Amino acid sequence: MGFDLISHSAKHALEHSGSHLPHAPHDHGRASAMTLDSICLLTMATTLTSAFLVRSHARLTTQSLRARSPAGGNGWSIPILPAVLRNPSHLFTLSCAAALLLMPLFEAHWYSLYDKALSGAMALSMCVLGAKLVMSLGSMLLMSYSGSGSVGAVLSEIEGMEVVQRVEEAKFWQVHYGLGMANLRVRVKGGEEGMMRLRERIGAVIRSRLGGGEGGMGWEVSTQLVVEGE
Repeated sequence: MGFDLISHSAKHALEHSGSHLPHAPHDHGRASAMTLDSICLLTMATTLTSAFLVRSHARLTTQSLRARSPAGGNGWSIPILPAVLRNPSHLFTLSCAAALLLMPLFEAHWYSLYDKALSGAMALSMCVLGAKLVMSLGSMLLMSYSGSGSVGAVLSEIEGMEVVQRVEEAKFWQVHYGLGMANLRVRVKGGEEGMMRLRERIGAVIRSRLGGGEGGMGWEVSTQLVVEGE
């Protein structure tokens, strides 16, 4: 959206430069004060409803952002501001809507200048906030384990255990620099006997193969054992 605003403004600037005629000329009419104020007030009301009633930012913080932060912190908040403004998305929406409420107060010349300046500021803010959000979410995806140990060799060794039929699902994540998490779903044959010992063996294999020796990465292993026939 930010780049779309920038390209739209650049198109208009180029259309009105030189002596050539624009390919698709169109004018931006001035919106009525009633229409503009109604849209802005509705936007602010919706944002405040999301912040206080739906509490979308609180869920986002606890579920997504805390998952990528070892200390459970939240790098996507602005702690010095009031609670409703700590979410940059809420802050951006409310501030832009409030700025748009002022537009009907300007005369035609200043209205056009204010419109262009506000559009540029909104486009830049969208690009900056969008880049930070992409980096935050991308860092979660990049935490999948890609260390020096061979995940394939680990799975082969687990499948070679006597009671293991196959490894149905395996996910290896690097929670942070010193801790990895392994989640496995393993189908086994036989009864319930020895399940605890099998879990311990699987954990030991993962830690020995992927731990990197003394002082290396620690591993939290979660194993779901499914008995053949279930």
